[in-house]
Amino acid sequence: ITELAHQENLTELAAELDFFLQRKFFQLEKKEIEFEYLLDLWQAEKPSSHSVTQEKVAIFWALLLLASQSKVELKQEDFYQDLTISLIRVC
Repeated sequence: ITELAHQENLTELAAELDFFLQRKFFQLEKKEIEFEYLLDLWQAEKPSSHSVTQEKVAIFWALLLLASQSKVELKQEDFYQDLTISLIRVC
């Protein structure tokens, strides 16, 4: 797993992803997005030299960290099905 995730600091990636999500959710005027769509948006804006698999794992780990910080909610209808991400807005 450590080889699949970037060698970068995942805490830094999570902070960057948090900012990215805040901006994208506002621009898209959406309440939730699919994980694969998030990956497409991320890769379009932040091209990387890492493999698609490495990028996917790193983003997933960053989402888990954001979920543990109550910044996003991750939903799945069934195991191994599509993952949906929604922002948790603190008022």
